[in-house]
Amino acid sequence: MADNIVESLFGAAPWQIQQQQNADLNNAALQYAKLDPFQRANMSMFNAGGSLAGLVAPALGMVNPQMQEAQNTEQDLSGIDTNDPQSILKYAQQVTNPRLKLQLARMAQLRSSEIAKLQQDAAETKLKNTQAVEIPQQRHEEAIARIQQAADAAKQRSEDVRLAIEQRRESAQQHNQLMSFLATNAPPKNNPVIEQMYRDYSNNPQVKAASELEPKVKQVFDYMKQFHQTGKSINPNDAALAKLYISVTTPVGSRAYAADKKELASLPDLGDRLGNVASKFFAGKDLTDQTRQEMFNYISNHYQQLDAARTSIKNDVTRRAIARKIDPSQIFGAPE
Repeated sequence: MADNIVESLFGAAPWQIQQQQNADLNNAALQYAKLDPFQRANMSMFNAGGSLAGLVAPALGMVNPQMQEAQNTEQDLSGIDTNDPQSILKYAQQVTNPRLKLQLARMAQLRSSEIAKLQQDAAETKLKNTQAVEIPQQRHEEAIARIQQAADAAKQRSEDVRLAIEQRRESAQQHNQLMSFLATNAPPKNNPVIEQMYRDYSNNPQVKAASELEPKVKQVFDYMKQFHQTGKSINPNDAALAKLYISVTTPVGSRAYAADKKELASLPDLGDRLGNVASKFFAGKDLTDQTRQEMFNYISNHYQQLDAARTSIKNDVTRRAIARKIDPSQIFGAPE
């Protein structure tokens, strides 16, 4: 492409001019020969004369201006690396011919653009080749990361439920100790303020729901720790999980524990995929690992919300008791 740039700026090379002149001479000879019966002889004589004129003309001081200009240009460019823009610009600073200086500057500009385009094409090709290898690997790693995140989240939820149950167990032990203390240090009986505060706490719907759900969650929590399939058509542990899910997501509530399998299987559309799967389970359809895990996650989250509400309500009653200068242990130790 460097030759194309040189030719476009400085014209044809001497050998190209000579080649064109020879072609023109042959064409003229052929046309001339057509006018004479002795075509072959005349054409030979014409070519010989033209060649002889080409040899004699320089000896007589006759010069072809186009040829002379091409030779001068070739001589001027002989010391330049036409592939290097810096070499071209450096030589342009040395010449005094204004026309040649402009031509050299333009030549350096074209060469720089050409090199930049080649470098850009090479970079794009390299990027495409790199992406062809890296993108599938990146997607594979992202998929693995998402699976690991989901597994970590499920593990954390199970751990949160375990901790909540442990805390409730400790609270129950403390409560038993308090009840034992109150048995020997009974507060004044028939105190209407204390009894009302305790009723405000124990009769709260969220407190009742948390207290009823807690022992049932413990059962399915122990099961989910093992995550064991018995291989039977209806796994007793799965039955407990499905029944518990129905009880916390439908108006059936705790009555689901008194219903038999036939009643649970005939429940109407529960409004969500897991609820429908839970009811169909009692008609003999097994639970998948995914469905089992989703049910447990919902139950555990529901229990944690109720437990947090129960703690908040108890703290509120405690603050009210302290404001009235009543020992909170007298309230939560009062009979239901």
